[in-house]
Amino acid sequence: MNAGQAPIRGPAMINAFLAGFSDYQVLAYTTEPPATRVSGDYASLQSIYHERVRTPDGRLLEVSGHLEALWRRSTHGRWYVTRMATTPL
Repeated sequence: MNAGQAPIRGPAMINAFLAGFSDYQVLAYTTEPPATRVSGDYASLQSIYHERVRTPDGRLLEVSGHLEALWRRSTHGRWYVTRMATTPL
């Protein structure tokens, strides 16, 4: 989920969304302070992220926001993202 956009669901939609960023170059990425909690088969992460990005046309952008991610462990022991959202600062 991104603020102001409809949720992106399923592998095909996620791949299409991410492909739109293939010409962007992340120059720096940090998170602070990441807080991860695990409870049984569920885990969550909350943090603030900061990125410096070069756009396809060569502009430099500094972006920051809140990141929230939720995971669920399958019966096979693999962790799957069930929700990920960013909100600009």
